[in-house]
Formats: sequence, structure tokens, C-alpha cells
Amino acid sequence: KMSNTKQSICHLNNFTESIFSESLSLGAMERMEYSEAIDIAALSLTAIQMTPESQRSFKSSALKRLNNLARLAYSANQENKWCLSYEGFDRAINLAVELGIEPLEVWQRLKLEASKNYVPVETAMWTTRYGMASKEGKPTYIPLRQIPPKYPTQLLAKGIEGCAMLRFDITKEGKTENVEVVWSTNKKFDRPSRRAAKEYIFSPPYKGGVPSIVEDTRSLIMYRVDSKEKTSEYIPPGCEANQINLQDL
Repeated sequence: KMSNTKQSICHLNNFTESIFSESLSLGAMERMEYSEAIDIAALSLTAIQMTPESQRSFKSSALKRLNNLARLAYSANQENKWCLSYEGFDRAINLAVELGIEPLEVWQRLKLEASKNYVPVETAMWTTRYGMASKEGKPTYIPLRQIPPKYPTQLLAKGIEGCAMLRFDITKEGKTENVEVVWSTNKKFDRPSRRAAKEYIFSPPYKGGVPSIVEDTRSLIMYRVDSKEKTSEYIPPGCEANQINLQDL
């Protein structure tokens, strides 16, 4: 039953799932099922990290992330998982400082205990504020607003699905510019896709604590006709290989 619950949470990244998984994590800790608590706390952290709410309401989401980091770290300590324990407490302490909160003494003590069994690897990838790691030194950013494009009426009436790959730059303010369509499965998808991408808003990209421009960003827009047979992972024909390649950008 718990396995099925975790699988569902994995596919629904938002505050509702974060709150739900947080309560499950607390329950697991009360039962001293620390391995289960680690899994659930990790899911809750993922749910917070990837939502627009985590950027628009930074403090409330950061407090929730702080609690989950501390619980994950404590549970990892009980299971002798020293990497998770050390990194969890270290990030909880740093986040607390940023929020103007005095880190708990027990966090410092357990972090020290974990350090006796784990040698931390220095990295500049981790960002305390957003709880994310930038890839290969690229600035960190996440979508704040991505309003779906209007489905071309003629294609929708015929049930024609497809996708369009967009390329654009992200400004220091998180807006898009130089938007263009790289390719599409049908040219009629180009115009609405381009219009939608011009209105995208991202969290301001930061690199080394400094607002930065992100060039040559890619985004795949898919046009799908809903039906009961299609799951949330459904990809329209012709987009499968390109969707896989997108993950490496």
C-alpha cells in the first residue's frame, strides 16, 4: 500500500503532495521506520522543489523544505546513512541561516557525528535558496508561468497530435527573448507555440549568486487530445525520440 502511495506522489509534484508526503514521513518517524521516512521525506522535498509556488512563496516553501531536510537527515542518521545525514543537516543549517532562523544545536551535533564517517565533497552546484543543483555550472532556474498554447482548431477537430521544439534565451529577469521554433511535427503548431513561449516566465537565473542570462534554452511543447486510454506519461507519435533527447539539454 505504501509503495503505491509513493508511486502516486512521484507523478504529482505540487504543494498538496508535499504536505501529504510530509505527514507520511512524520508517521514513519514516530513508528521508528526510518528507511521509509527517508524515502517519503525525499519525495516531499522533490515536490516542493519543482513547483512554481516554491518560487512565488519562497519563505513558506523554504520553511517546509527546512523541516523535511532535518527529518530526512535525522532518519538517515538513525540508519547510519552518513552522506544523507551530513548533507541533509548541512543544507538545513545553511537554509535556516538564510531564513534568519537559529539552527538547532542538535543539527550541528548530528552533522558533526556524521562527518566522522563521511567526507563531504565540495561542490558549487548546490543552491541553498531554491534547493536545486545547476547542471554543468549553468545558471539555476525553473518555470514560474507556462500557459499552454491554443490548440490549432483544424488539427484538434481532426484529432491530429504532435509537438514543437522551441529555442529561446532567458533574460536576467526570467523572461524569454529570441524565441524560435527549431522543429515541429506540423507547421500549424509553430505559431501558437511561439506565442506561448514568448509569455513564459522563469525564476531569475542565478549563477554564483549573480543574475545571469541563459542562452539557447530548449522547451518541448506537446499537443495531445485527451482520452481515458492515455496516461499522464503519454507522448504523441513523432515526439518520443525528441523527448528523450530533450532530457540531455
